Amino acid sequence: MKHSRIFLAFVMGVFFLSSLACFAQDPAATQPAKDKVTDTQVQAPAAKAEDPEGKTFEGAGKEWMVGKVDLDWNAAQTWIKSLGSNWQTPTKDDLEKLFKEVGQKCPIGQDNVWTEQKDKQSAWQFSFYYREVRWAYLDDHGRYGRSVAVRTK
Repeated sequence: MKHSRIFLAFVMGVFFLSSLACFAQDPAATQPAKDKVTDTQVQAPAAKAEDPEGKTFEGAGKEWMVGKVDLDWNAAQTWIKSLGSNWQTPTKDDLEKLFKEVGQKCPIGQDNVWTEQKDKQSAWQFSFYYREVRWAYLDDHGRYGRSVAVRTK
């Protein structure tokens, strides 16, 4: 009986050690080869799109100026008024015509652009990414848009 307990302890010990060996990893196997470059070693820098702020261009029969991004409607209106010289907020129709002419390759980028006021609390935004008109509250910090000014040539 004593020998069978010793034998059983011996077998359990061997089994335990062999299971550890199966789960142990060779440190050399986890290291990438020195002459082989892996995706985790070298990552290409993310391409940064050039911010079009300050760019002027012509399209849909009008002159356009691209303003700052991440503004609420009130800040966008302040910027447009500061330009003087007949610059104004584009209408939904202005932006739709521009999109039909140049598509998503518009110098404005693929941002939501503030357009005319909807009512006392909200204004329209035109999405150059989705090509749709949405609305947002004038001071909704979760729905910022890009300021864009337009004037007749």
